[in-house]
Amino acid sequence: MTQSGGIIPFRGRGATWIAVPSISETRAPVPLQLRTRSRLENKEIARVLWETADLMEIAAEDSFRIRSYRNGATAIEGYPERIADILRDPARKVTGIPGIGKGLAVVIAEIADHGSCERRDLLLQKFPPTALEFLKIQGLGPKSI
Repeated sequence: MTQSGGIIPFRGRGATWIAVPSISETRAPVPLQLRTRSRLENKEIARVLWETADLMEIAAEDSFRIRSYRNGATAIEGYPERIADILRDPARKVTGIPGIGKGLAVVIAEIADHGSCERRDLLLQKFPPTALEFLKIQGLGPKSI
């Protein structure tokens, strides 16, 4: 990476140049700052689960757990009720949502409380902060990073 940023040659499918941000422009993804659970929307919880699944795939972790995180993200994103409301109500359980098991329910509660989960934070320490940004480049996936 260059100190001042700029454009460097890149040999890949269809692309010959790639823009590289300067060091001061690259930052690690920051957990969502929350005051209460009610501020976290389903879409944001799902995004954190998707990012965690991508980081787990980069780390070559268990494929079944990765699939469980992705299925959970899909279920939460399309669920008509707010997950934060379900978590707040002691009479209801998140495990009642198809695709959400006991283990993932704990992770979802952690995300709702803190804006991130421990596994995601550990993986972000292990990999460069821009690992998730590389996934936005067409043709790059978790296995090719």
